[in-house]
Amino acid sequence: MQPMKLHFPSSQYQKSLKLSGKCYIDTALRNIQTILKEKEVDWFIEHPQFQHFFHVKNQNQKWMGIWLLVLRSACVEKKYELWFILNGVPVRYSLREFRLISGLYCHEYPPNHERLGGTTFMNKYFEGKRVTYADLEKQMLAMKSKPHQDRLKMVILYFLASILVGGRKSGEGASPVDSFFLTVVDDLDACLKFPWGQYAFEHNLKNVSSFLEKCNGVVPMSWVFTSFHVPLELFVYEAIPSLRNHFRETVNGAHPGCPRMCKMQYKRKGGTKSYSLNAMNGKLGETKEKLRYYLAHDIESVLVATSDEKGLLKSIGMGKENCWADDLDDAAVDRWTKIIQKGKKQIFFKEQFSIDDHPIIQNLVRLMLQIRWRLLELRL
Repeated sequence: MQPMKLHFPSSQYQKSLKLSGKCYIDTALRNIQTILKEKEVDWFIEHPQFQHFFHVKNQNQKWMGIWLLVLRSACVEKKYELWFILNGVPVRYSLREFRLISGLYCHEYPPNHERLGGTTFMNKYFEGKRVTYADLEKQMLAMKSKPHQDRLKMVILYFLASILVGGRKSGEGASPVDSFFLTVVDDLDACLKFPWGQYAFEHNLKNVSSFLEKCNGVVPMSWVFTSFHVPLELFVYEAIPSLRNHFRETVNGAHPGCPRMCKMQYKRKGGTKSYSLNAMNGKLGETKEKLRYYLAHDIESVLVATSDEKGLLKSIGMGKENCWADDLDDAAVDRWTKIIQKGKKQIFFKEQFSIDDHPIIQNLVRLMLQIRWRLLELRL
């Protein structure tokens, strides 16, 4: 069963845009180690979730992987899953994929989680006023002489606003710091155990869904991604091994218990064009990769956990392939998921197989498909 509709027609697949984000991992980690004392930095380095950000190598952002996926978004009813059609294969980006890549906790929220923490800390330093990222950064940089507990809370607040959910830093259009961040930092134990992966993933979905709705099938000039984008950025390389082998390389000495974002890094290639949309499309659609379909599929519809990762998933509350209780039904997606979970075959839509390519490649693929189906008919 094929998707009813795709968000963008194939005529848009070669169109790039200015894509940027509000996730400042390098700057945040550098400032944290400048403001905090060594023992206070240990709070982050030993944090069961945040420690992984200190392990990531070569954190330069490569946005076109996200854009390649979003251009191929399928229109589905699911609120908590994104599906992309890549070379005729449906590929899922869900909480499971997010947690495999990020390592952040993704278990259910604690009861009444909106009430965690309090307003004492916020009122002490911001007097209950509207707080922008610029306000927060200025106050954080002035915390060296403040009490240990307050300094740690302020830096945690800065960390969350710099990496998980951000916004425009300053000016008339400056976004306020996430209200939940402002209150939860009053409870350090909650900051340690809270499922930050769940929170960040939900904002990922809002980013993409609202963007697709505004586009209405036409590529705009720009897009600002305001939540933790790294799992979605790296997802395309995890789902398509040929892209991973070409653009990524293994990090020597990575700990087996670390998530995928720590275990690989971008290869050093000359210039920004090496990771351009044209380069990504070229690797996705080149003829030899298309012809490989007849021998072996090169795209994973869902990410499969390794033996090491199964332990990681269990430790962060996601040992089983569970779903959202309040998610919507989608007959096509539900059928895809059942087929994939049974593991009997890969789903493949031959009509979408060649839409990424130039006319010459389309004709070659169409001819090969005709030959393949004819051979199957003869066998029957």
